Amino acid sequence: MSLRTFFLAAALSTAAVVPAAAQADAPWSAPAALEGATTPSTGPLGAITARGTAALTASNPSTETAPADHPTQLVRMDAGGRVLASDGLSFVAQGVTTYGATGLAAAGETLGTQYPGTLDDTSRLVVSAMSGAGAIRSTTISGLHGFGVFALAGDPQGNVALLVFNTRERIVYLRKKGSSTFTKVLTIKVSDQARGATLAVGGKSGGELLVAYEDHHTLYARHRGTRSWGSVHQLGDSVQSDISAAFDGSGRESVAWKSQRINEGESNTPAVVSFTTAAPGRGFGARRQIESVSGPSGAGHYVSSPAVLLRVIDGAHTLLTWTGSDGTNFVVKAETIASGHTATPATLSPAGSDAVLGDASVAPSGAALVLWRSNTAGADATLNAPAPRVTAAYRAPGAASFGAAEPVSAATDQQPVLTGLVDPATGRAIAAWAPVSSAVQFATRPGN
Repeated sequence: MSLRTFFLAAALSTAAVVPAAAQADAPWSAPAALEGATTPSTGPLGAITARGTAALTASNPSTETAPADHPTQLVRMDAGGRVLASDGLSFVAQGVTTYGATGLAAAGETLGTQYPGTLDDTSRLVVSAMSGAGAIRSTTISGLHGFGVFALAGDPQGNVALLVFNTRERIVYLRKKGSSTFTKVLTIKVSDQARGATLAVGGKSGGELLVAYEDHHTLYARHRGTRSWGSVHQLGDSVQSDISAAFDGSGRESVAWKSQRINEGESNTPAVVSFTTAAPGRGFGARRQIESVSGPSGAGHYVSSPAVLLRVIDGAHTLLTWTGSDGTNFVVKAETIASGHTATPATLSPAGSDAVLGDASVAPSGAALVLWRSNTAGADATLNAPAPRVTAAYRAPGAASFGAAEPVSAATDQQPVLTGLVDPATGRAIAAWAPVSSAVQFATRPGN
């Protein structure tokens, strides 16, 4: 969750309460409110373990006059939606991930004391970890007052990495398998032009790090093996970028990003989607332009986050999804990258209407879920069109392609953050979202 998303929660606390319609199309279940989420609430963030335990969060609104005791609700459930545990966290969650076979972790900041109910320079950075539905153990990382979380990532071997930021630095922490301590492993000094950043942890044996960050309108990357960092790689032009990074099971590194200059909610330039990759032990290849996404100019028509996502399927395959264009409308596209080789993209969203990417999730079986907001022209709702709906495309285990679009939510105003999860064991899927004026909702789907 971004800081901006959290502050939106405070603004929404005065909004009129309008219950969301319990509506979804088969095979999705009827939407239900996430246990413990307030009305309204924001988020959600989520992750699902290799053993099928899912974690979903809701950010509960807080103000200076009424700060929330537990600004985040963390709910753990199985892939069928049965709640296993529900806990209030003392911080605003901004990242959720899995590690090992059963580990779950959430990271964020406590509410400050200088301006109660907000995130300020007195806020502390906390990481909470747990195994499945077990007890939660929280760690406060010293020296990080006023820092935010850019990314939290884990790998199958049990390592957890954290990327934090302020206006001057990007700092990477690593908690190795079997340890309870986060160790600072890299500090990046940045200019006042620095924007997005992300990281991945993994590699063939686990514990390797890849950090990608924007500064001076350029995207940079650094790789850390088991002991030391390599040199800085310049990947390509990058302006106000959304960035996604990944290791596949062979140790291949991949970075995808969307670059688009946005000024006061408007952009008159295309959104350029790019991709680059590095085979194990090799440097990054040349930037490949996946698409130059043009749309109508004017307020609300820039390509909103997350814009582009990489999701690792197995040792050789990674799913790339992004918000693209068919020449008339914004659409959601996907392609499977095999050992670094791109393929012909498929358009997942229906023709004749706008759609923007929300989230994607994959499993080693090939099962995959892609979520988007329909009737959304880049960032804002399409004029003179039905209200947006959370919509999904699902690929069954072992299938070669995605099925037809499946509406998941009612037609109503939705907040921009969506979360989609696929159970690696069964292929079952979970979608979660936040209507503007009600609690975080979720729905489930069978795996066939």
